[in-house]
Amino acid sequence: MGAVFQSFVNSASNLVFDAMKPFMLKEAYAKISTEVDSHLDKAIGENVLPNSIAPLDMAIAEGRKKIRALGYDPFKVRDYNHTVGMFSMEMTNTWIIGVSSFYRVGNITVSMQNNTMTVRTQVGTQQIKGSTQWELSVGSGMITRGGRAQFTVEHIKMTTAMSQSLDVRNRPVMKDLQMELGNIQVRTEGAGTLDYLIEFAVNILPNLLRYQIMDAIENPAKTRIQEELNKIDVEKFIRQKLPEFERLGLKMDFDFEF
Repeated sequence: MGAVFQSFVNSASNLVFDAMKPFMLKEAYAKISTEVDSHLDKAIGENVLPNSIAPLDMAIAEGRKKIRALGYDPFKVRDYNHTVGMFSMEMTNTWIIGVSSFYRVGNITVSMQNNTMTVRTQVGTQQIKGSTQWELSVGSGMITRGGRAQFTVEHIKMTTAMSQSLDVRNRPVMKDLQMELGNIQVRTEGAGTLDYLIEFAVNILPNLLRYQIMDAIENPAKTRIQEELNKIDVEKFIRQKLPEFERLGLKMDFDFEF
């Protein structure tokens, strides 16, 4: 009996702690949240962005300006040639207008796995307009038809996933880039008398334009974005910003009483 009583006494402290732990943690979380909010309010002061402008939206706005400054809008698409059997379709002098009209679509998703943070975001453009010179030939040029086509693309959407290791000596990496083109409408000009070859060309133009535009934008965009990410020295940026945070008083000391 004495042994049983002694065992109960020895385990009593654990029972009491397990029973009180949820209440203690709840109070601790409340105190920590209040203290952190108080320090942040003092540190940030008036240095806040307007509620209507997210930092990423500001970065996207700068991206639009840079694309225009680099002369990418209007954008000349690489010439494209597609051959199936005896038919050959060539599209040259293709231009698209409106690629700098992109904006953020939906929310930003941030995840953490294996000490690596991944940020997923999607941008989309407004309606894109363009034109192309096309020529359809049959039997190695025995019969040819050609003309100029005006077209519109409902939108271009681009989904990106960029990762940054918590080891800030590493540079950010473009993990994935997916591009989606909306509906394409085509209107031909100067095609001459409508015949079966011209009708065939008009019917396949939207799909060929889709391949041509995606081939010209998707991989070069991924390469260009990675080149820009390679210029970002995260470790250097953090070291430069640390003194500013210290001047703002972001060093926090906590002294809780329970």
